Amino acid sequence: MKFLITILLLFVTTFTFSQNDLGTTTITDGFKIKKNGQKGTPFLFDKWHVGYGVLKNGKVTHSQPLNYDIYKNKITYKVIHNSLEQIMVLDDKELTGFVIKPNNKNEIDKIFSKISGKEFEKEKKEERYYEIVDPPSTKILIEYIKELDDPNASGWTSSTQNNKTAEYKLKTKIYVLNPAGKYEKIKPKNSNVLKLFYNKKNVLLKYINENNLDAKNINDLSLIVTYYYSL
Repeated sequence: MKFLITILLLFVTTFTFSQNDLGTTTITDGFKIKKNGQKGTPFLFDKWHVGYGVLKNGKVTHSQPLNYDIYKNKITYKVIHNSLEQIMVLDDKELTGFVIKPNNKNEIDKIFSKISGKEFEKEKKEERYYEIVDPPSTKILIEYIKELDDPNASGWTSSTQNNKTAEYKLKTKIYVLNPAGKYEKIKPKNSNVLKLFYNKKNVLLKYINENNLDAKNINDLSLIVTYYYSL
């Protein structure tokens, strides 16, 4: 599968690039969020983590504080300019994904891959970044979505009369590669996994029961999917 090559490239040796190599531009959304009094942020992580982008040629950008603006589907990083902290956005035309290093040394890296909407059972309009659950395998993806719940969006109540503020709410979706080679959204339950892999249902059910697996646990789901593709 073509994504496997992309994920394998995430483990190559780090090469250093200047910011100009990626054509960065300044964004101020991070500051506007605070000024407007909105709850939460459009970013995936509450705290910024060291990470790097992965280029099509297998090289990577140098490590720096990164975050993923889920709302605008942008990879962002922090810089200090004229003694002021600024949030920048990476020009991702040459990127295939990015890696986030956890602050806790006991945790593993989070690897994200840019995947076309055409790769899904229900085709999506845009290309987005998805977390790879069990790299280098790309058979299970997690999509992170942030929606802005704005009580004033309807226009019926002015913000001066309404003491409620807009709030970013995080949602997650899980996708599994189906037998047709497309990513299909699934609610992680044993019954749903068996329905997805109906052609090997009896064999999978036996494997699940013998190993006491529960697809609600992402690690167990990974074991089930891996076993299916090994048959």
